[in-house]
Amino acid sequence: RLEQAISDTNNVKQLAFQESVQRWRAEEDAMDAKKKASAAEYKFAKVMKQRTDVEEDLARQKSEHIRYKEEHDKFRSELPIIQAECSDLEDQVRDSEIAAKELEEKIVSAVELLISFRKKRDQLEIERDNAIHNMESLKKLKEQRVAALSGPRFPTFSLIEIGEATCSFDPSKKIGDGTYGSIYQGMLGHMEVAIRMLPNDGIQAQLMFEHQVEILSRLRHPNIVAPIGICPEARSIVYEYLERGSLETAWPAGGEPALCHG
Repeated sequence: RLEQAISDTNNVKQLAFQESVQRWRAEEDAMDAKKKASAAEYKFAKVMKQRTDVEEDLARQKSEHIRYKEEHDKFRSELPIIQAECSDLEDQVRDSEIAAKELEEKIVSAVELLISFRKKRDQLEIERDNAIHNMESLKKLKEQRVAALSGPRFPTFSLIEIGEATCSFDPSKKIGDGTYGSIYQGMLGHMEVAIRMLPNDGIQAQLMFEHQVEILSRLRHPNIVAPIGICPEARSIVYEYLERGSLETAWPAGGEPALCHG
């Protein structure tokens, strides 16, 4: 019986081992099947993706084909308009060429006119330079004449000083008026003066002023009031103011002079 039990135990172990091997093989087969199923599923997904890509590419090509066809039809419909526009453009090009030729002729004419203007400008510049030279010569001559007038014979006052002395030639300061100018009463420094302004008659007035200054510089007489200064800018002669009035008031009509000498 012991041997029989040992034999049965060995048989049971042998059966258990065989079952374990079978179970292991079944598991291996299941794993292989699962792997094959996964591979098949991946391959199927890949094929489906390729199919989807092909379908999308076909749809896109179809859409582009439709768009190309529409553009082609549009271009065919616009071709007559473009041909008409081309004809118009050719006409415009011909007109532009004619206008360009006319413009070129005008440019040539303008260049010739510009050359003429430049010659005239050069001539005017020469005349201007000559005029400036003459003006400078006249200015120097005037300065020399003014310097001669404002030499040691009479002191020279500025136009500003004369203006201040007469309160900017206030009419209330005017004490005389006539053919040979106006006379203003004023103050130069601490001296009361009479300022005789010659009329402004251009170059003749300047010559008359210079002539009178020249004559007054030579006069010496006890009954003639000598100037105390001049203002060449204002063509003015400055005298000391005398309170006894003018010669007209001192010499009554039809009578003897009432002047008091000494």
